Amino acid sequence: LSEWAAEGRRERLLREAGATVAGSEMFAWDYVFASPDEAWTLLRLMFGRQIDELAPDMQAEVEREMNALLASHRQDSGEYRIPHACRLLWGQR
Repeated sequence: LSEWAAEGRRERLLREAGATVAGSEMFAWDYVFASPDEAWTLLRLMFGRQIDELAPDMQAEVEREMNALLASHRQDSGEYRIPHACRLLWGQR
């Protein structure tokens, strides 16, 4: 999988596919939550159906694990910041 991260590889693949112009740009942002409950609410919005299919004890375990992972992202201000990034690729023929 790391070979996909090699410098210029994705742009080269776009050119090999016929793109005469190829580019990419990295975007970065933080998800910011005021509390673990706020993060859990977002998780429920995104994956509610899958979470609802779990037994209640497993739902509680998922929430406990999320809280444990979230703890390392707690800021001095009390908020939680989780860094994210994605790369936008484009090509033109």
